[in-house]
This record gives sequence, C-alpha cells and structure tokens, in this order.
Amino acid sequence: MRILTTVVVLGAVLATPSIMGQSIKETNTRITLVDGNQLYGWCIVARKVTTPSGQGTVESNGTVDELVSTASCWGYIEGVIDSTPVGGEFNPGPTVRLSQYVDVVIEYLRVHANIRNRGASSLVQNALKESFSRP
Repeated sequence: MRILTTVVVLGAVLATPSIMGQSIKETNTRITLVDGNQLYGWCIVARKVTTPSGQGTVESNGTVDELVSTASCWGYIEGVIDSTPVGGEFNPGPTVRLSQYVDVVIEYLRVHANIRNRGASSLVQNALKESFSRP
C-alpha cells in the first residue's frame, strides 16, 4: 500500500510541471446568448410596467410574462455592470442606482437601433462607457 501511495504521489508531482506549463489561450470570441433586440424587448416591457416609488426603489405591476421580462432586463444589465471593471472608460459615481443604468441602456439601444443585432453584453458595456466615463 505504501508503494502504491508513493507511486501516485510521484506521478502527480511529475505530471504537474507539464500541466502547469500549458497555457490557456484566450480568444476574443464570445458566446452571445442574448442580442440587443431581445434585451431591448425585455426592457421596453419593463419600462411599461415599472414606476419609481422613491428612495431609489421601483414598483412593478404587470402580468407574469411582463414581470419575467422586467426581471430579465434588470437582471441582465445588473450582471453586466457587476462584471465590468470600474475605472478608465467606466467610472460611475458611488450613488448611481440600477434604475439609472437601466434608463441609460434603454436609451442607448433606442438610439442605436442599427446595431441592436449585436451581442447585448457589449452593447450594455458601450452604453455604460458612453454615459459614465470621466475624463
């Protein structure tokens, strides 16, 4: 048993350099599951069924399908914001609320209808960088 343990440990040690020597090559290719048209559709529904209620909160009144679209819009935008590094081209103030980000993205998608066929995450990032950059 002691010999088997030694062989397994020795094999792992010897294999580690070859595994660690391999680098993972990253490409600029991204998988896009949601395009700007789909995001815009969700967000138009969200705008229709949500109203600000003060203190930075909103109220949603709608059918189940409308509430799913609202959650999809807000959740998608929030996810992109959470994964976007702050600084450089994206530098919002500390008091910007999610509802403001959503408004900015909806307006960006409205104005840039000609590119809504592109991936939604890059369109959201473009909207954020355009609206929340500091010199």
